[in-house]
Amino acid sequence: MAPDYRLKKVRVNDISLCCIINGSKGSLDRDKQTLLFITGYGGLMEMWPPSFLEPIEKQYNTVLFDNRGMGFSTENGLEFSIELFSEDTSCLIEGLGIEGCNIAGWSMGAFIAQETALTRPEITGRLVLLAASCGGDKALWPDEGVWNSLTDLSGTMDERISRMCCNLFPEKWLRDCGDALSCLPEVKSPVKDSIIRRQSKILKTYRGTYSRLSRIKNKTLIVAGTHDNIIPLENAYILGKAIKNSSVMEINEGGHGFFYQYPDRIARAIIDFLD
Repeated sequence: MAPDYRLKKVRVNDISLCCIINGSKGSLDRDKQTLLFITGYGGLMEMWPPSFLEPIEKQYNTVLFDNRGMGFSTENGLEFSIELFSEDTSCLIEGLGIEGCNIAGWSMGAFIAQETALTRPEITGRLVLLAASCGGDKALWPDEGVWNSLTDLSGTMDERISRMCCNLFPEKWLRDCGDALSCLPEVKSPVKDSIIRRQSKILKTYRGTYSRLSRIKNKTLIVAGTHDNIIPLENAYILGKAIKNSSVMEINEGGHGFFYQYPDRIARAIIDFLD
């Protein structure tokens, strides 16, 4: 499969991370702030919905990228960890020459965003934590059934997509929507199950950020769905209580993929927060 023509490759240590800068533009406007998006477990940068990105792109530089081993980003066999992904993120920011880079992280990407703010505060601007927890033993995790569904890579592609929709969206919203797939962008990049399995192993072994959250000085917006079965709502308030310069926004009837459900509302909240 040929790479998307918009892809830019950035050398990070001895791997290449593929990214998309400002949609089809391909370059940064140095007069604008930048918001870098970090996707979640098993996610690809092309999974961010255009209806969510486009309002943000009108006012800010946006950088999307695939974590090592995902899509057309390469990897070198090193053991995966949130810390390694955070180092990749920091090197990408530096490689692109971005100062005070605002970061939006979703789910696992929110772990990476927190870790980057903690280890490299000098290159990090404001944080947007979407469906986030602190990780580790202080986080509230999904029940066993949800966790098993989240990490289950068996079955046909249609069966896997059906499970994904059930994990992303509340049951009532799925019924009312009628066609959840219409909310999801088409995925063209390669996905390797072996990489996704390696990601899944680090989610619960990550030490988490709870004991270090008071060190995050970045202004932070924490957005959480009231019906998120993967990262329960209470996690947002654990973060909000510990990160002093933060605010929590609840999305009523929102699931783990609330920015697919309400793209305009979430985009506007992020724009208002960054202004």
